[in-house]
Amino acid sequence: MNRTMEIANTIKQQIVAQSPMALMSYAARDFVALNETDTKHGGLQFRTSGHKHKGLVLINLDHNDTYTVETVKIRKGEVKTCETQSYVYADQLIEVLDRMVEGVQYSR
Repeated sequence: MNRTMEIANTIKQQIVAQSPMALMSYAARDFVALNETDTKHGGLQFRTSGHKHKGLVLINLDHNDTYTVETVKIRKGEVKTCETQSYVYADQLIEVLDRMVEGVQYSR
C-alpha cells in the first residue's frame, strides 16, 4: 500500500475508533485518498448527506501533524468552500465533523 492510501486509511480508522457509527450517521460514501502537495501530506475525501452539510468533506494531514477539515459544495461546476477548520488533532475529529456535518455543538 502506498503512502497516500495509508494516510487516508489512518484518518478513516481514527474516525471509526472514536465513534464507530459516525461515518454511517453522516451518510459518508465515495471515499477518495487525497494526494500529497507542497503544504499537505495527503488526506481523505468523502461525500456526505448530513443534517447541516450535504456535499464533500476533505480532511488533509498538514505538515505539523494536525488536520485541516473542509466542507465543500460543487454546484454547476463551481466549487464553494463552506467551512474550514485548521489545527485539528486526531482526537478532535469527531467533534469537528459533528459540528460541520451534522450541526451538533458540544458544551464544555
